[in-house]
Amino acid sequence: MGMWKTILEANSKPIAPVTIKCVIYQGDALSPLLFCIGLNPLSQIITMCGYGHQFRSGAIISHLLYMDDIKLYARNEQDID
Repeated sequence: MGMWKTILEANSKPIAPVTIKCVIYQGDALSPLLFCIGLNPLSQIITMCGYGHQFRSGAIISHLLYMDDIKLYARNEQDID
């Protein structure tokens, strides 16, 4: 693996260089668990933002998680951003 590096960005601006010291490969027994641990906080943040598609019944859906995928719902493209 060597020393992998990447740059952390926000709003298309570099924030900080990051050195990747260890990895969990796809197919590893820990991979699904760590994926869920990482996505649960993201799911809560998306829910708390209040964006989403509102149905006639009043229910609001902001996102769906399935396997290794996330689908976002919003009224317009600006809300998705």
